[in-house]
Amino acid sequence: MTTPNGAIVFNASTGDDAAASGLGPATAQTGSGASTDGTAVVTGITTTGVSAGDLLWVQTASGRQFSIIASVDSGTQVTCDDTFALGSGQTWAIGGKRATFENASSRQLFQDVKAAMVIETETDQSVTSMISILTVAGSYNDGFIVLRGDSASTQRVFNSSALSPCIGGNGDWSRWRFENLKFTNSYSGTKTSAATGIRFRGSAFFCVNCIFGDSTNQLYTSVYRYDSTAAVKMFRCVIENCTGPGIPVDSVNYNPTLIGCIIRNNALHGCSVHTGTITGCLIYGNGGHGIITANNSTWYGTIKGNVIYGNSGDGVNFSSTTRAFSAYVIENNIISENTGYGVGGALAGSNDYGAFVDCNAFYSNTSGNYQNLTSGPNDITLTADPFTDAAADDFTINETSGGGADLRTKAVTLGSTETRPFRWLDVSTGGGSSTPAAAVRHTRLK
Repeated sequence: MTTPNGAIVFNASTGDDAAASGLGPATAQTGSGASTDGTAVVTGITTTGVSAGDLLWVQTASGRQFSIIASVDSGTQVTCDDTFALGSGQTWAIGGKRATFENASSRQLFQDVKAAMVIETETDQSVTSMISILTVAGSYNDGFIVLRGDSASTQRVFNSSALSPCIGGNGDWSRWRFENLKFTNSYSGTKTSAATGIRFRGSAFFCVNCIFGDSTNQLYTSVYRYDSTAAVKMFRCVIENCTGPGIPVDSVNYNPTLIGCIIRNNALHGCSVHTGTITGCLIYGNGGHGIITANNSTWYGTIKGNVIYGNSGDGVNFSSTTRAFSAYVIENNIISENTGYGVGGALAGSNDYGAFVDCNAFYSNTSGNYQNLTSGPNDITLTADPFTDAAADDFTINETSGGGADLRTKAVTLGSTETRPFRWLDVSTGGGSSTPAAAVRHTRLK
C-alpha cells in the first residue's frame, strides 16, 4: 500500500462532502468527469498539485469510493492502490477537507480505509445511525486504523442522536484505535445497550484519551460486545454518567485492559473483567459494584494499583455462584468506603484455587474487608480516611495518621529488598512536586 501523505481530515464547519476527499492539496481539485474502467486507473480528472499518497474520492454507483493514489500518470490520470467499479461522468475530488461522518460517501470511507490510515476530525460530529466498520485486511504488523480528534486536551464529541452506537459493526472487525474523542448519545427515549459508544464483535481495539458518557447526553454503557470473543484496551480514558454499567458484565471472554482510567458515577457497576487487567485506575461513585467479574468457568484477571472508592456494592465482586476464582491477582489496591465488602462474592476457599490477594489497603467498607477470602499477609486496614478530599474527587493521599501516612510508610520486604506497595501514590514519585504521581496522571482526565 502507498503511504498516505497525512490524515484524512474532517471539519463540519469548513469541509465539503461534495467536493473534497480529505487528504491532498489544501484547495481540492474536483470535477464531475471521472472515468473508471474496473481497474485502479482513473481518468478524466485534474492532477495539478496532486502527489502519490493523496486520497482520491470517486462517487461510484457501487463499491469502493476512496483510494490512495499510487502514481500520478499524467495531467488527467492517476493509478490508485485499489480498483473502482466501472463508470463514467462521476463526481471526484482530491484534497480539501470533508465535512461530516453522517454523509453517505463519508460512511463509505469507513469501509474503504486500510491499515495505518488516520481519520481525524477538527470539529464535533453527530450521526443518526451507527457508522459501520469492517475487519482490517492483513496482519497486525500492517498497523491500526486510527480515528481521532485533533486535540488531546479537548476531545471532539462523537454523538449518536438515535438509539444506536456511534460506531462499530456486527462483523469480526479489529485493529481500530480511537483517540481524543468523547462518545455521547442524545436519544431522548429510554436508553438500552444499543446506546453505546462502540459496538464490537470478535475484536481487539484500543481507546486512548477518550471520554465515554456525558451528564446530559448519556450513554447506556461505554462499549458493548455484540457477540464472540473480544478485547478492548483503554488507556487514560474516562467512563462516566452511563445510565447502565460503565463497562458491562459479560459471561463470554470479555477481556478488557484498563490502564490509568477513571470510571465513575455510572448507574450500575463500574466495570467488569474476565481475563483482563485493571491497573492504575480510579473507580468510584458507581451505583453497583466497583469491579465485577464475568460469570465464567475460569478467571485470570489482574486488578492492581487502583483506587476503588464509594461504590454502592462491593469494591470488587466475584459474581460466580458455582465455583471459586482461579489465578486472579488482586494487589496494591486502596479499597475504601464501599457499601458492601472490600472484596466480596467469592466462594469459601477461593484462595486455594491459586488466587494471589495481598498488599491491599482497606478503609471503612460497610460489610468488611473480605467475604470468604483469607486476608493477605501484607494487607493493611486503615483507621482513617487516606484521601485529601475524595468527596470533591481529590484522591491525593493525605498525611493523616492511620490514613495516608500509613500508606506512605507501608513496606514489604522481599528477600533483602524493601518495597513499598503504595509508592505509586506517594508524593516522592510525583516528579518533585507536592502532587502525588497518581493525581498527576489523572488530573487532565478529570
